[in-house]
Amino acid sequence: MNIRQEKLSALLHGYAAEFFEEFANEKNLITVVSCDAAPDGKSVTVWLTVHGPDKEVLETAVLRKASALRKYMASKLKNRYVPFVRVEIDTGNEQAHYLTKLIESE
Repeated sequence: MNIRQEKLSALLHGYAAEFFEEFANEKNLITVVSCDAAPDGKSVTVWLTVHGPDKEVLETAVLRKASALRKYMASKLKNRYVPFVRVEIDTGNEQAHYLTKLIESE
C-alpha cells in the first residue's frame, strides 16, 4: 500500500465514522473497522461491525446507506472524483470471539 492510498483510507475512515455516528445509540453500536482504498483511489471498501439487539435490521439499513455515504464523502472531499463506496460487514471479530470461547471451554 502506497502513502497516497494510506492517507485516502485514513481520511475516508474518519468520514465514514462521522456518517455512521447518526445510526448508533445506547442500544446499537456501529464501528468502522477499516477502509480499504483501491490503489487508483477510485473505489473504497468500508468494513463495519454492528452490535446490538436489532443487529440484523441494523445491518440491512447500514448496507443500504452506501450511496448516502458516497454523497457525504463528496461533500467533504476535495478530490477530482469521489471513490465508489462498498460497505461490508466484518465478521472476523465475531469468529475470533467464538473460537476463543471454544478454546476456553475445553
